[in-house]
Amino acid sequence: MSTSVPPRHAASTFEIHLKQHLLYPTVSADISEWLPGESLADIMRRADRALYQAKESGRNRICFEVYA
Repeated sequence: MSTSVPPRHAASTFEIHLKQHLLYPTVSADISEWLPGESLADIMRRADRALYQAKESGRNRICFEVYA
Protein backbone atom coordinates (compact mmCIF):
# COMPACT_ATOMS: atom_id res chain seq x y z
CA MET A 1 0.00 0.00 0.00
CA SER A 2 1.33 3.43 -0.85
CA THR A 3 0.61 6.49 1.28
CA SER A 4 1.05 10.21 0.64
CA VAL A 5 1.58 12.75 3.42
CA PRO A 6 2.22 16.50 3.32
CA PRO A 7 5.73 17.53 4.44
CA ARG A 8 6.39 20.01 7.19
CA HIS A 9 4.99 23.53 7.00
CA ALA A 10 8.46 25.06 6.59
CA ALA A 11 8.95 23.39 3.21
CA SER A 12 5.73 24.86 1.84
CA THR A 13 6.52 28.41 2.97
CA PHE A 14 10.14 28.57 1.75
CA GLU A 15 10.89 31.56 -0.50
CA ILE A 16 13.80 32.27 -2.83
CA HIS A 17 14.52 35.89 -3.71
CA LEU A 18 16.23 36.07 -7.10
CA LYS A 19 16.79 39.57 -8.40
CA GLN A 20 13.28 40.99 -8.77
CA HIS A 21 11.54 37.62 -8.64
CA LEU A 22 10.13 35.70 -5.72
CA LEU A 23 10.18 31.91 -6.19
CA TYR A 24 8.29 29.30 -4.18
CA PRO A 25 9.93 25.90 -4.72
CA THR A 26 8.00 22.69 -4.12
CA VAL A 27 9.23 19.25 -3.10
CA SER A 28 8.07 15.77 -4.06
CA ALA A 29 9.88 12.80 -2.51
CA ASP A 30 9.58 9.12 -1.81
CA ILE A 31 10.76 6.85 0.96
CA SER A 32 11.52 3.24 0.02
CA GLU A 33 12.78 0.44 2.24
CA TRP A 34 15.07 -2.19 0.79
CA LEU A 35 13.33 -5.49 1.42
CA PRO A 36 15.25 -8.76 2.03
CA GLY A 37 15.97 -10.56 -1.25
CA GLU A 38 15.07 -7.51 -3.35
CA SER A 39 17.34 -6.48 -6.20
CA LEU A 40 18.53 -2.92 -6.74
CA ALA A 41 16.36 -2.75 -9.88
CA ASP A 42 13.29 -3.76 -7.81
CA ILE A 43 13.75 -1.06 -5.17
CA MET A 44 14.50 1.56 -7.82
CA ARG A 45 11.30 0.60 -9.67
CA ARG A 46 9.24 0.92 -6.46
CA ALA A 47 10.95 4.19 -5.54
CA ASP A 48 10.26 5.58 -9.00
CA ARG A 49 6.56 4.67 -8.76
CA ALA A 50 6.30 6.32 -5.33
CA LEU A 51 7.99 9.48 -6.58
CA TYR A 52 5.58 9.79 -9.50
CA GLN A 53 2.68 9.21 -7.11
CA ALA A 54 4.00 12.03 -4.91
CA LYS A 55 4.16 14.35 -7.91
CA GLU A 56 0.66 13.40 -9.08
CA SER A 57 -0.91 13.84 -5.62
CA GLY A 58 0.01 17.52 -5.36
CA ARG A 59 2.79 19.82 -4.34
CA ASN A 60 4.99 19.26 -1.31
CA ARG A 61 4.25 15.55 -0.92
CA ILE A 62 6.20 12.58 0.37
CA CYS A 63 5.05 9.07 -0.58
CA PHE A 64 6.01 5.81 1.04
CA GLU A 65 4.88 2.19 0.94
CA VAL A 66 3.65 0.39 4.02
CA TYR A 67 4.33 -3.33 4.38
CA ALA A 68 2.68 -5.49 7.04
